[in-house]
Amino acid sequence: MIGMALRQMRAAILGTAALTGLIVVVLAVHGGIARGVSSRLTQACASTDTPVCHQLQDQLWGMYKTITPYLGYLTITTVLVAAFWGAPLISREVETGTAALAWCQSVTRRRWFTSRLIVSVSAVATLGLLLGFTVTWWLASFTAAPQVGERALSTISLHGPLLPAMWIAGLLIGALIGALIRRTLPAMTVTAVVTVLGAMAFNLTGSLSTSDPTGELQVLTNQSLQAVPVLAVAAIATLIAFRRIRTVRI
Repeated sequence: MIGMALRQMRAAILGTAALTGLIVVVLAVHGGIARGVSSRLTQACASTDTPVCHQLQDQLWGMYKTITPYLGYLTITTVLVAAFWGAPLISREVETGTAALAWCQSVTRRRWFTSRLIVSVSAVATLGLLLGFTVTWWLASFTAAPQVGERALSTISLHGPLLPAMWIAGLLIGALIGALIRRTLPAMTVTAVVTVLGAMAFNLTGSLSTSDPTGELQVLTNQSLQAVPVLAVAAIATLIAFRRIRTVRI
């Protein structure tokens, strides 16, 4: 069943991997250049405040401002994962009759759903971790810029372990909505709306936080703590989806 699930999700996995890989390469190249500038900045500003020091500060700040606005759109990736991965995970198979064909044979509904979950969650978690920690590494490249300093790691909320946690939650919430609606396009629409509202609420609670971690370890610890309730929501959605699968009529 896992092999069949891999074949069915191959296009989604390859497409997401290609987009994620492109972003990772851009951030890796840009961050590598920024770290070189940061190293020269540290040396130039170590003893005296020279024109070269100011020039490197402005260069590093300019590089930071070039990419940072676009990283704010990472929230959209959660919506895309939820709508295009999660929502069709069950609804498309039920709507097209593929699920009924599998259930009428020796495959149980639980095994069918579990195999699809293993493949989709593994792919989403792997790609999310790769992108999330690449963004963290990129942000850490600019801590030498006096305009942001150590708070560079806190300017973007969605990175590190929190990004894959949000992707997994979006995927499983979408799967639950797909199991409830059982029609692909309506499920994708509802999932997109629910995920957008959830992301807005999550960002609002994050903006109301009085703590603003600075160091890389502090930021990653804070991200991990924020990921716990997100994954708890994902677990609840999975349990409800399992129960719903058992009652779907074929």
